Amino acid sequence: MTTAWLRAGTQRGPAPPGFRLLTTQVFPWRFTALSGSTQGVVLGVTRDSVHVLDFRYPGLRPRTAVSLGPRYRVRREPYAWVLASASLGEGAPDASWVLSDERDPRAILLVRDAGGPRAEMTSSIDASTWFESWWPSSWGPLPLANRARTDRGSPWALSPVVGDLDGDGRTDVSWSGGSGTIFVKRSNSSTRLTFRGYGDTKTVQPGSGAGTRAVLWLTDPVCCNERDRLHATQLVGEELLVAWSSPQLTGTIDAMASCDLNGDDAYDLIVAERHERKSKLYVFLALPGEQTTARGMELTKGPR
Repeated sequence: MTTAWLRAGTQRGPAPPGFRLLTTQVFPWRFTALSGSTQGVVLGVTRDSVHVLDFRYPGLRPRTAVSLGPRYRVRREPYAWVLASASLGEGAPDASWVLSDERDPRAILLVRDAGGPRAEMTSSIDASTWFESWWPSSWGPLPLANRARTDRGSPWALSPVVGDLDGDGRTDVSWSGGSGTIFVKRSNSSTRLTFRGYGDTKTVQPGSGAGTRAVLWLTDPVCCNERDRLHATQLVGEELLVAWSSPQLTGTIDAMASCDLNGDDAYDLIVAERHERKSKLYVFLALPGEQTTARGMELTKGPR
């Protein structure tokens, strides 16, 4: 696996343009996936559980956790991702979906009561059947039943993310291969775009209205505690252009989420950086009027 891009977007400091770093927090769990929910709630997936993190200024507060149940295939370096039903378009059951290479898909419901938000795993939704029909229709590389892996057991497809990448109001799909190749399947096209050496997909930050583009957030194609970077990219026509790249952080970025934490209708960012068996979370709040990270910025082709 290549260790880093030779050249990416212009480095402009630790916080992405249009954001400010609110806080960094260390949690005693290693988050392998993050997903933003409604009303300032973030779901953090560890190897065995889903944790509910509630935003209370100036950071995220752990609330409750729900077990993911037994693992069917035990991996030394398991991977997982979370998809929210709101990002999957019409027809998706109302739940958040935890997908991994160790278990069948899990459907998670977020419940609010007097004690605050909590997560529940539900068996009332046939998650496997629904995803087995949705993923091939989105031109995913392999059926989810095969856990998107090769015969040798190494992941072939990592971190699929969904969102309107080209501004046509419909859901597109992007995922990364094990060698840092990015794939994009647009809803209005029967073919998929391929961008070699770009890195790993992490999350989609939606555009803020007419004339704005979504941001596809990537990281370097590194792993296993190597130092990592963030990259803000945008799909322009059939090119994936780089708007901004961060300096190197202190560890490997395992997960990201984009959601409105504080109720101002702007998409904030949460970044999980691996530190041994713990996670360091960076919380970036969007600044007023800067709902699309790369708005007005110079875009460059990458890598070079």
